[in-house]
Amino acid sequence: MKALMDYAEKMALAEISGFPDGRYSFTDYLDDDGISGHSIALTANINVAGNKISVDFDGTSPQVSGAINCVMTMTRSAVYCTVRSVMRSDIPDNEGFCRAIAVSAPVSSIVNPSFPAAVGARGVTAHRLCDTMLGALAKIVPERVMAADEGGSTNVVIGGRDVNGVPFVLVEFVYGAWGGRPNKDGIDGISNLFANLANNPVEVIESEFPVRISSYGFVPDTGGPGQYRGGLSVRREYELLAPSASLTLRSDRRKHPPHGANGGRSGAPSSNVLNPESVASLLPTKFTRQIQKGDFFQTTLAGGGGYGEAFKRDPKDVMEDIQDGKVTEAHAMDAYGVKLKADGTIDEIATTAIRLS
Repeated sequence: MKALMDYAEKMALAEISGFPDGRYSFTDYLDDDGISGHSIALTANINVAGNKISVDFDGTSPQVSGAINCVMTMTRSAVYCTVRSVMRSDIPDNEGFCRAIAVSAPVSSIVNPSFPAAVGARGVTAHRLCDTMLGALAKIVPERVMAADEGGSTNVVIGGRDVNGVPFVLVEFVYGAWGGRPNKDGIDGISNLFANLANNPVEVIESEFPVRISSYGFVPDTGGPGQYRGGLSVRREYELLAPSASLTLRSDRRKHPPHGANGGRSGAPSSNVLNPESVASLLPTKFTRQIQKGDFFQTTLAGGGGYGEAFKRDPKDVMEDIQDGKVTEAHAMDAYGVKLKADGTIDEIATTAIRLS
């Protein structure tokens, strides 16, 4: 085991030696902590010197009152995950690889909080740290870094008592989309880079909880436009069948949607709506409130950011997206400069004119 870890460290140091020396910084934002309503800055600074790499988070916001403070062990994990994602695939994933990367963060910051900071919902911050790290890594190895993903899981918790008085608690992490990649579109309906989970099957939820999933699917036109499109938003809607329940939500990426990379555009922002088909009420990104039988709660995750300039996307790929229902004809023309003829084929003359204008 010692030899294997030493081997991983040696390979990681060799990989880092190919990175250009310098200090590379990127800042991303959390919408809020669920209490103050203020945006929260996360700044990653990657320092490369020879075969040494260190990451600090100077410039990151102080710890907050909401429960999204990220403990240092999870901050390190986000750094290791993202740096590892841009290295060759045959480097063993073990402690030896981690030895090659030094990580530090200001004490009492949101990524290195001091006791007694609230940390129960820290996952949303760790997910955003990954997006922040990818933004900085894109300045080092742009050909290996994808655009920002959906921003991490949306955590839905519905708890109460059913019609027989039996208590229940549904805890669900809903995942959505990857950002566009240097040579491929973002993946739709997939777990975040910094997670190992999957969306729950509708049948399982409905058989075990007094909840009906009234809709579940992708939302057209939500992937960030780019030469390689971001993954689509996932929308999930819950109908409460119990007399009443408590609804708790941890989400993000409404005020600050997933950023694009290398000229790509942002993905669509997230949203949370109560009773969207009747008296619609837009809900915050983080809250706890009571809901009643017959209420519908709809959550829509953000779409992944796009990679590369949208007008460089192959019109045939845009056409395929239209046929698959991922992009509407109006969005194809507005975002990609692709116009269709009346018979549904690509109007190559008009498309070329739009893209050159």
